[in-house]
Amino acid sequence: MQVQHESLFQALLANPHDDAVRWVYADWLEEQGQGERAELIRVQMQLATTAWDEEGHPKLLIREQQILREFGQSWQPEPQPGMTWGRFHRGWVDSVVVEDLQRLRTDAVQWFNLAPITRLEVPMSHLTSVSASELATMPVLNRFRELNLRVNQLGDSGVKALCRSPMISGLQVLDLSYNYLSSPALQYLGKCQFLGRLKVLNLQGNLISDLGLHTLANSRFLLHLSQLNLRGNQITLRGAKALLNSPNFPDLKYLDLTRNHLSTAEARSLRGQQPCEVVA
Repeated sequence: MQVQHESLFQALLANPHDDAVRWVYADWLEEQGQGERAELIRVQMQLATTAWDEEGHPKLLIREQQILREFGQSWQPEPQPGMTWGRFHRGWVDSVVVEDLQRLRTDAVQWFNLAPITRLEVPMSHLTSVSASELATMPVLNRFRELNLRVNQLGDSGVKALCRSPMISGLQVLDLSYNYLSSPALQYLGKCQFLGRLKVLNLQGNLISDLGLHTLANSRFLLHLSQLNLRGNQITLRGAKALLNSPNFPDLKYLDLTRNHLSTAEARSLRGQQPCEVVA
């Protein structure tokens, strides 16, 4: 039994994005009498592919929280110095929260042997433009698919440092909300050749104006972007239209423009844009 368990776990670590491995793992766990553990995997796998407004989604959320409240802490990997384990996603802990970047540089390889990690979070106020430059040089950054840097102090120069790094080429989700970003940051993002796989970009709560939106609208490197959050910036109707009329975002399905410089009538005129859902 231990040999089979180790074989399944190693397959999961080697292929963290392979759903088939997770379904097989869930079946095996149930056969071993670990019904709750198997159920969490199945519930979270369904949540990952079910829209919030689809029938059955609320029940899945409730059941997920019930299982995690009772068993979540005991299913986490062993604590490691300089980091804390993050959320459960698709059945396993998939994220690390790191305050000490030196630990990330020296210890991250062994963390990847403990869980199918795909997400890195640097908590609020621990990252500046200088430390962002340090982060950008770390080869381990290339192993993450999600990077959450919300509520830090990157500034435009911190984004510039990240965008110069080929280590971000695997990113599919990038959260830069509340980082004192202005239009130059969007210029760097728009011209970044390493963000070709990016699907979700969160820029909420910054200082972005129409100038930044016009720059982003001309980008030819964000073709797979499907969700863009610009809530709480300084965007007017002109900037919003430049983005929505751009041919460079064929996959864009969701755009949040709430709490910008849009009148009620202007916001109403943007809603219902097809095929992009605009929230304004």
